[in-house]
Amino acid sequence: MATDKVHDIATIFKALSNDHALSLLRAIAIERREPNVLRADLKLTSKQYYSRISALTKSNLVQKKGGMLSLTSFGKLVYESQITIEKGLEDLSKLKVIDSLGASSGLSKEERDNIVNILIQNREIKTILEKKS
Repeated sequence: MATDKVHDIATIFKALSNDHALSLLRAIAIERREPNVLRADLKLTSKQYYSRISALTKSNLVQKKGGMLSLTSFGKLVYESQITIEKGLEDLSKLKVIDSLGASSGLSKEERDNIVNILIQNREIKTILEKKS
């Protein structure tokens, strides 16, 4: 059972593993789109477009309803995770400082949490870091 989940997660990461797929996911998340307009806006060849949409659909991230593309409920969850990762990348240097201080100085949980509160502004990232400390 756990092996199936690992396989499913790997399939999802593979479907999102290039710039075109991430751009498609983002564009569909922002606004339901007609396929031909979406392909033209992102300047994708037919092959690029259809292979990426096929992978996103098979991963249950995207669906077509009434000729328009939209995210599935699961696709919305994955898209929000992508946004969280982007926010983390914006704070990557600060996150490295937190890791470095924690590893080298043996900070207490309270001291580490104080540093996180000072360096990180995003509430969602703070919550994630507090869970993992």
